[in-house]
Amino acid sequence: MFEQRRTRAMERMVENSGMILFAGREKTRIHDTHYVFRQENRFLYMTGFPEPDAVALILPNHPEHKFVLFVRKRDKDMEIWNGRRFGPEGAVEKFGACKAFDLEEIEEKLPEYLQDIETLYHSWGADAKNDQRLAGWLRKVRMKVRKGFEAPSKFIELSTLVDEMRLIKDEGDLVPMRKAAQLSMQAFRHGIKFTEAGLNERQVQSEMEHYCRMRGSPAQAYNSIVAGGENATILHYNENDMQLNDGEMLLVDFGCEIDGYASDITRTWPVNGKFTEDQKIIYDLVLKSQQAAIDTLQVGRDIHEMYVVSCEVIAQGLIDLGILGRDAKTHALIATGDDTETELEEDEPRLRDFYMHGCGHWIGMDVHDCGAYRPKKEWRKLEEGMCTTVEPGLYFSKNNKHAPERFHGIGIRIEDDVLVTKDGPVILTEGLPRTSEEVEACWKNG
Repeated sequence: MFEQRRTRAMERMVENSGMILFAGREKTRIHDTHYVFRQENRFLYMTGFPEPDAVALILPNHPEHKFVLFVRKRDKDMEIWNGRRFGPEGAVEKFGACKAFDLEEIEEKLPEYLQDIETLYHSWGADAKNDQRLAGWLRKVRMKVRKGFEAPSKFIELSTLVDEMRLIKDEGDLVPMRKAAQLSMQAFRHGIKFTEAGLNERQVQSEMEHYCRMRGSPAQAYNSIVAGGENATILHYNENDMQLNDGEMLLVDFGCEIDGYASDITRTWPVNGKFTEDQKIIYDLVLKSQQAAIDTLQVGRDIHEMYVVSCEVIAQGLIDLGILGRDAKTHALIATGDDTETELEEDEPRLRDFYMHGCGHWIGMDVHDCGAYRPKKEWRKLEEGMCTTVEPGLYFSKNNKHAPERFHGIGIRIEDDVLVTKDGPVILTEGLPRTSEEVEACWKNG
């Protein structure tokens, strides 16, 4: 899989070019303790190599060494303390490097590979330390100009190649994405069934995350949001430490990671298992908006369309409830930024008072995955293999002067992961309860 990716990348690289990729570094959590290491995603995507500090070169024009790795050497003492290393030998045997070196040799060996390459793919500005290291290696090559060597004089942003590859998912991407989605769905069913009044938000979080850890997921794809009642009107609420109360709703935005790939799901359910009439009105409106947005995910249509459509549906629902005036199209276009001419009255309610975020984002190795949405200022057309979340929401904070009192404290978001195919959208999280009736049945029966 990784060799195929490198081959595809080399086929797309310009003539007489090379690519440099830097692994992640261990990060300090507090004082002298570290976070569990997680590999940098571009490096992981192209190499599969899991250790920190490594550097990779992809060299299409090199006669023998088209894939070179610089890695930490085997060290008996360090491996006793911090775990096994692959070393240069393992980098060749297990990860397909044509040549691998100990990192201690990088100052001598890496500049030699940069000699007489005209163009280098690198993300300048992404990491100052890596920029500084690369600048030093380039200086070493330039110092050999009298010997006839030249350093790369042109640079191409790495994301224009690697991120564009990552945007179109193949089976190597989709297999772990489906696994992550399925496990997260199971955790949601467990969490919905577990929920009852009197619990703390963190207890639900712990139950769901424990469910994933016990079934093969090493980590969450992002910090879980577990928000009861009014807390659900805070979009990125993360305290997760309040009591759940009878008659309120619980919003959970949650997804585990499998083999470096993320899932991202949101469901909102009644703490006592039964929607009130007002809760159901808002829930069903959000669900209607989500389904309309999913239906737009067709090859050839643009990614922005799902946001516009979701806004139109929600705006019309709020108009029908007497919360908004005017017409749905106007509110939708103002909310999405497509109408900058129409001016609302200063004290006039607007859609973004209640639906203040976008409708979705790419998903893959990163939960907010790479890939431009508006390359060259044109909304991207959907292609087979693209994956996006679809996650409209409605939020009625008691601090929002335009929110009717009957809806105070209701925050509802429904989110699924969707794959674009030639036959239409495929919901990777299909099967997890979505309708209000299905949610109530899950709370009751699991």
